Amino acid sequence: SAVNSTTAGQCSTDGALECSLADGHLHHRIGQQLDPQRLFNESTHDENQNGFAFKHDAASYLLTRGKHGSFVVFPLDFFVSASLIVHGVWEETLLMSVEKLLQPGCWVADVGANIGSLTVPMARRVAPHGRVVAFEPFRRIFQVLAANVVLNGLGSVVRTVNAAVGNAKELMTIPTYDYDHIGNFGASTVDTDRPSDWIGTAGKATEAVWRVRLDDMEWPRLDVIKIDVERMGMQVLQGA
Repeated sequence: SAVNSTTAGQCSTDGALECSLADGHLHHRIGQQLDPQRLFNESTHDENQNGFAFKHDAASYLLTRGKHGSFVVFPLDFFVSASLIVHGVWEETLLMSVEKLLQPGCWVADVGANIGSLTVPMARRVAPHGRVVAFEPFRRIFQVLAANVVLNGLGSVVRTVNAAVGNAKELMTIPTYDYDHIGNFGASTVDTDRPSDWIGTAGKATEAVWRVRLDDMEWPRLDVIKIDVERMGMQVLQGA
């Protein structure tokens, strides 16, 4: 993950603060403890200790209450979703660092927003006059991101964009990942030459999505860029 800014508590786009806090072993243990496959199989319309689980179109989702709001999550995702279910937050130390850079009125680019675990608290921080523009290229994950923005009443603060971000504006082909089996859904990558080893693909299926440059977007101001993309971070910066 990367956050661009200079001085904590101020909004600026100079310099860079690097934060890399994911502990794969920790979250893998969380996933095993949570037993995502059992949770998926037993998903019902009843309230349980993990939240409200439901199935739709062969995909399973879970509604859980976190420290910064309510979130629709993937029970079979043993990283981001598992952390939200078990701890109520994802990458809390990173989030605290980011929040020090934000104040009401800031504009934020959330590149690789996933399901919105950081989008939502960042939006609360910059509201009501600031904005978060959240980019997520993978359709299934993007749908959950958009749901979480609406669920937390942040539709006027967050703009969700179903697109990848890089150093060129083009229509690109990305892998279609299998979100109906256990994996690290946040490891999905648009790199078709090196698909993620942490989550299976749906055979050789692909889908088309636009890649955009941050410089091509209309920003009245841009104070912080949060980047969490698999192996594509340099391309994001080249287009900014």
